[in-house]
Amino acid sequence: MSKYKSHSINPLQASSVNLVLDVDNIDRVFAEKASSQSDPPAGLKLQEPFAFNKNVADVFDDMVTRSIPGYFEVQNLTAALASRYFQEGTSVYDIGCSTGTTICAIARVLSGRLYRIVGVDSSEPMVQLARKKILGQGLSAYVEILN
Repeated sequence: MSKYKSHSINPLQASSVNLVLDVDNIDRVFAEKASSQSDPPAGLKLQEPFAFNKNVADVFDDMVTRSIPGYFEVQNLTAALASRYFQEGTSVYDIGCSTGTTICAIARVLSGRLYRIVGVDSSEPMVQLARKKILGQGLSAYVEILN
């Protein structure tokens, strides 16, 4: 059985988009207490600042699909808008591209057209996963991911 879960979306009558997410990376970011932490004094709770580190990046696709109602509908709408308003020879920018899911959806609806997509994310682990996802889907000739 494949470790990837596929979700098909149809962006407002445009060509069908197939989103592929790694479902083996289940969101367990906060499941275990860090072994280096000692118990805080009574009445106080230690909380580490949230960061889009490797632990979060590894489970991000699972986290957003379970945490954001209508996540695939948002991908659907974004791809549909990109398809409708895109002008040949221009670039599409995805600021905060995370693991590249939106980029892949847009690239699929722009297939056969002259396009360039630039994804930007401040998290190096997210950038690494986005590059891997884009390469794995054969989209690297049209997409650039920056940190």
